[in-house]
Amino acid sequence: MAKQVIIKGTPVVAADEVLVADSNSKIPAVDGSLVTAMSGTNVGSGTIATARLDTGTAANKIVVLDGSAKIPAVDGSLLTGIVSYTKSASDPTISTNPSGGVGTEWVNHTTGKQFVCTDATAGANVWSCSGSHSGNIAPAYYGGETYGYVAGGQAGGVDWAPPHFVSNQISRFAFASGNASDFGSDLAVAVRYNASASSSTHGYSICGLNNSGPATDHIQKFTMASSSNATDIGNATVSKEGPMGTNSETYGYHAGGYPYCNDIGRWSFASDGNATDWADLVANSGFAMACSDWDNGYGYVATINSDQIQKFPFASQTNAVDTTQNLTVNPNHSGSNSSATHGYSAGGNGSPHNHICKFQFNTSNHATDVGNLVLGRAYIGQTHPSSLTYGYSCGGTAPSAPNTNAATNNIEKFAFASDGDATDHGDLHQMIYAPSFAQL
Repeated sequence: MAKQVIIKGTPVVAADEVLVADSNSKIPAVDGSLVTAMSGTNVGSGTIATARLDTGTAANKIVVLDGSAKIPAVDGSLLTGIVSYTKSASDPTISTNPSGGVGTEWVNHTTGKQFVCTDATAGANVWSCSGSHSGNIAPAYYGGETYGYVAGGQAGGVDWAPPHFVSNQISRFAFASGNASDFGSDLAVAVRYNASASSSTHGYSICGLNNSGPATDHIQKFTMASSSNATDIGNATVSKEGPMGTNSETYGYHAGGYPYCNDIGRWSFASDGNATDWADLVANSGFAMACSDWDNGYGYVATINSDQIQKFPFASQTNAVDTTQNLTVNPNHSGSNSSATHGYSAGGNGSPHNHICKFQFNTSNHATDVGNLVLGRAYIGQTHPSSLTYGYSCGGTAPSAPNTNAATNNIEKFAFASDGDATDHGDLHQMIYAPSFAQL
């Protein structure tokens, strides 16, 4: 029997009744569970229960916030425009190698300092501190990365009376390997027994003896990125030979010298000019070891014909003090190197000897004998090139016959990471002793 269709003027929601729109032309509330093939684009406002959605964190699923209104763990590698940073209770270090490279951000939530990586060289990162720009994290300039430089010095054998046949040449060798070659640059004034200093861009030669014999007070500098002759930029506090040279990031220092004295002079890398009297050593000295302690801000100087190690601060105009540390061998005419944590003295007068000794900065620990040079040498010159990983020993004199010394062309290197003997690195382009040095 066919069903009757009853049409009423008011909406009715019941079985077997015709569905009539309400007064707003809307379908009244009915069970729509049997409705199929409805396009989603035709669904208007309203709420769809989460249980009815295909949610999850797998492919083609709808991601739903968790109970804390946070996005659950999903792969966000395709997201763009999102800036991330590392949040830590400590500052980054030069060995904090960021996977994001240059531009990586780091926030110390303890101090509030913010850092941005501006150089992502492995083990030698540079993190620039925002705001006042104080507190930057960077590898110290104690070590170069590419080249060592040798400036001036004396060719041939040791002589005590003028003329001295002093060289004005500047040579360069690669830290990676190989012999030195003429850099194509010359000192403005040829000198030997000249002190050394290095900024991040220039090498410096301080004082020394010239060909005619008298000690000089010249401060000369040369650019290390390209060859051009050195220029005379100012004068040391006094004329002398054999001063010990060291430097901070912004200043060069000369200490002691012959005639033996105790003065410490300082000049600025930022502007050319004369050195000013900065402070005094504990004891007169010259022709000895000099090192730079970057982390703690000190220059270290040995006392001639003694095992005493002195230090003076870079930041304040304060006289040097005795560190109470002692070297293992006489530092007379030895070479010296600086790592991030230790100072080194290598070779020197004696036989000449071949000892390599090291001492730890900012401690009271005495130096220890950690290895030997390939060839025992003296008159090596004070502050030698250092890379971030090796110390280098260049030139000097070695016995060639009884009671005589002849200049050598040796370039040797020894590792900072592990104690041990030096190995042959290459040859200088000439036999030389008592030059100054620099590194880039």
